[in-house]
Amino acid sequence: MKSIEEIKKILIQELEELKHDLSELEKERSELSELETKETSEAALRYEMQEDYHLMKERFQKRIKEIERALSKIDENTYGICDKCGQKIEELRLEIDLATNLCKNCALRG
Repeated sequence: MKSIEEIKKILIQELEELKHDLSELEKERSELSELETKETSEAALRYEMQEDYHLMKERFQKRIKEIERALSKIDENTYGICDKCGQKIEELRLEIDLATNLCKNCALRG
């Protein structure tokens, strides 16, 4: 298992990358909205791209929140503790996703 300092460093790096990617996504969307739509097929393509943008933005924002929550838990000395039941999160779950906040049992219960 990684040390808490290593975990924090990895999470901060992922957070910075996600924020950068989200910023780039916003720029692309801005450029897309400035383009003129000349044909119906272009309008349909633009609509699909807008839908893709919103889905990607939601995924980025969700992951950013997960990482920020994990970093807060590190600062509060509660990292690795399940948010629902208060039990220790399995090391394998944390190795797979450093930002997970639920133990296996609570995750399965939904």
